[in-house]
Amino acid sequence: MAPLKRKEVWGASIVLLIIIFLALVSMGVQIRRNNQGHREATYRVKKQDLVIDLVESGSLKAKKSTPIAAQLQREATILYVVDEGIQVKQGDILAELDKTNLEQDLQQGLISIEQMESDVIQKERDFEIQRIQNESEMTKAKFKVEMARMDMEKYEKGEGPQKIKEAEANLEKAKRDMQGMPELLEKGFVTQNEFLDAQVALDKAQTNYDVLMTYTHPKELQKIKSDYEEACRELEATKMRLENVIAQKETGLNGARRQLKLKQDSIEKLKKDINGMTLKAPNDGIVIYGSGDPYDWRGREIRVGGRIYGQQTLITLPDTSIMQVACKVHEVDVDKIKAGQEVDVSIDAYPELKFKGKLEKVGLIAKEKGRYGTTDVKTFDVDVLLEGSDPRLKPGMSSKATIHVNRLKDVLCVPVEAVFENEGKYHCYVLRFGKKAKIEVRIGQSNDNFIEVADGLKEGDVVVLSSTEVQNELKGGS
Repeated sequence: MAPLKRKEVWGASIVLLIIIFLALVSMGVQIRRNNQGHREATYRVKKQDLVIDLVESGSLKAKKSTPIAAQLQREATILYVVDEGIQVKQGDILAELDKTNLEQDLQQGLISIEQMESDVIQKERDFEIQRIQNESEMTKAKFKVEMARMDMEKYEKGEGPQKIKEAEANLEKAKRDMQGMPELLEKGFVTQNEFLDAQVALDKAQTNYDVLMTYTHPKELQKIKSDYEEACRELEATKMRLENVIAQKETGLNGARRQLKLKQDSIEKLKKDINGMTLKAPNDGIVIYGSGDPYDWRGREIRVGGRIYGQQTLITLPDTSIMQVACKVHEVDVDKIKAGQEVDVSIDAYPELKFKGKLEKVGLIAKEKGRYGTTDVKTFDVDVLLEGSDPRLKPGMSSKATIHVNRLKDVLCVPVEAVFENEGKYHCYVLRFGKKAKIEVRIGQSNDNFIEVADGLKEGDVVVLSSTEVQNELKGGS
């Protein structure tokens, strides 16, 4: 580019000076000469409305975004991926991942299921056979108990008492037969042999009775009771043994069924994983690779032939119908803002686009500025919700948010250049009778241009703005 001619430079300088002068005049600033003949700016103090805004740069983002990720247990290769930045409709294919390994796993799994199903069928048959055998053995054992019980009752209530009665009857008869024998023998009605036979019969009946009551009957009764108790014990032992056997069969069967169910579940999940290797849009949106975080380096690796891992977000679909501005507010300003405050938003790429918005959320934790905390500056994340939208708006676009912090009505204000701070105290230089007087003031809220003076000045005072002379006085400690 050719250098400007001297006349053109002078012309441009004059125009710039005129613009600055008009701006100062519009603010109420006047230019005067001090006692040394130097020009310095002054301002006549007056009451006015003080608009306090906080202007922060930020970037657009969608209020709602849908992350798209393949549910992978391992890494996979991208075979196809839709171009970034295009608008997609619900149901559109976003990406295709290589599913060769999954399909091989599916075939092997189906073979395993067939083997497991056969094993379950065999164990079900074994269990049913064992159940039938158990019923048969239990029936036999119960029958044996019942027979022993009937034998015991038959002897206790029938055979035993009958034998005792017969022995008692034989003994009584022998006693009666013997009772008159000595007299009959003496009179000669019976012979000696008949007498001896009667005596022998009595002794035999007595012996039989004594043996029955002392040995035979107790022995038979004890044996029959013992047989019944033994049958009961055998029944209980048989029951426990069969319960243990059937429990083992059931455990084996249930284990086989569980293994089959786990394998079937894994096959169903494998089928879902295979279907999930074709990623489709769940809703309309603009395609953004990765999570949408500008610091997400893995998003830059999304391409055909690239590898993705685990639950890695492949694509994010922001809903651009509701947009936000994400910005950061310095920690010294965070106490000025709160949710609900009105905000004006402009878009750097489209200066003609202006939006109204509301401050929606202020972060609770201060963060170091920079991705890895490379500075000591602390900021808070702030989200501003836009009212309305425009198809030209895209996530990540640079924007500017003007947060309307406060509006003070009819307060005493001076330009910020008129207030000086020294050792924690604030003061102004006020012109009185042609001389500057250093006046301590109490300040209030401020914006980029004006600051509220709560005490120390009155309306109509003329204050001196920052100048070389004033700065020299400050350095001199005056």
